[in-house]
Amino acid sequence: MSQHRSDSRALHQWGKQLSEEKPRQHVKPDPRPTGDDAFALTDMYPNAAALFEHQSATIAEISTSSFVALDANVLLWPYEFNSASLAEVDRVYGLLRKKRRLVVPGQAAREFYKHRARKLASLSENIDGTIARANKSIFQNAIPILQDDPNYEAARELGATIAKSSQELVKKLECVKARLQSDVGSDPISSIYRKHFTSSVIEIDFAQDDRHSILLDAERRTRLRIAPGFKDQSKEDGGIGDLIIWKTILQEAGRRKGNCLFVTNEEKSDWWVKSGGAFQPRPELLDEYRRASNGGSLHLLPLSELLSLFAAKREIVQDVQDLEEASRQREQEKPIDVAAWIHRRAPLENSEILRSLHVRRNEYADRLGAIDRQLDNMRTAEISNRPTGYDQASSVTRNRLQTEKRMLLREMEACATEIATAQSDLAQYASSTSLNPMMRLWINERANGDDTAS
Repeated sequence: MSQHRSDSRALHQWGKQLSEEKPRQHVKPDPRPTGDDAFALTDMYPNAAALFEHQSATIAEISTSSFVALDANVLLWPYEFNSASLAEVDRVYGLLRKKRRLVVPGQAAREFYKHRARKLASLSENIDGTIARANKSIFQNAIPILQDDPNYEAARELGATIAKSSQELVKKLECVKARLQSDVGSDPISSIYRKHFTSSVIEIDFAQDDRHSILLDAERRTRLRIAPGFKDQSKEDGGIGDLIIWKTILQEAGRRKGNCLFVTNEEKSDWWVKSGGAFQPRPELLDEYRRASNGGSLHLLPLSELLSLFAAKREIVQDVQDLEEASRQREQEKPIDVAAWIHRRAPLENSEILRSLHVRRNEYADRLGAIDRQLDNMRTAEISNRPTGYDQASSVTRNRLQTEKRMLLREMEACATEIATAQSDLAQYASSTSLNPMMRLWINERANGDDTAS
């Protein structure tokens, strides 16, 4: 009997501890850098005196002599231009190519090629919308009682004429759509690039073994928030694309020993110091470029400003600026990217909490099963021969087991509530229609208690 009391007290204490247990607090890592990371500022600016000695040249001072590097987003940008703006892009790129001042980083070319089809597909979807509207009949249902109304009859005849014109419009648009789909690389932008970029693409000079060092550099820049690319760790490439483009620019700066105009639509804080928008390029970029170019200057500018520097018509520059501003507004109004959010702390912690709740619930269920078996054994013993005094001891043990069972049932009920809450939270993460399908599957598996999900 003393063993029963001991087991009962231990179980009671264990149950009380679980019932009072607070959710595990995640210990935040020490934010202070260690090792070489502690000397990040020294590594970023190895020559302190040069920070005062160097005087950056203005855009006007270097516009006629610097090389011009194009970012990947700038290569895709002209798909939103009208024909007049596109003609100016063609003219400016042609001038730069002839003077051997045009630089297209290989990584930028690859990203353009990867996303070009998606840009063309969006144009095709726009055409589909126009076709759908043109196919709608103006007079879908005639109104019998107005058949003798001359104005109504005239309107119906005009509607028939419009419908016939709409059919011709649809045929023309379907031809345009078919050409976009079948003639790969024949669109106006690709044709311009074929003229000017073939001899302008610059590859970064690194061997297969150097890839690891670039990855380590990207990880350190992300860890210490050193430009560029530390805001892009949620991208498919982990943000290394921006770093490869940057290293290509530095390589070309070392070869030319001159200034650079980097044309980009990028406005994130891993390229710019922000103050109500892009204010100045991040200082570590300017100094890293100075060191690579032996004293050169770097400027970041949008495509509209490049066109202005090369005397594009004022109305064309304004059209491009309007498009850039519209894009900027879309970025500011863009909802949270749930596919990127899933990589962050909150949902991952939620899934770990859910995992521990499932483990705890299973432990409760196992213990309840053991108590039920013990109670069943006691009931079996009560109807058989038993020694004197057994009824009293059995009653005490039964009461304790039943108390422990009620306690465990309450704990299981509370645990079930917590599981439902955690599952609801994960389901909310998975509700976005823009979420990557593999990410949605990952969340749903975790919400359903599949610990093998990865």
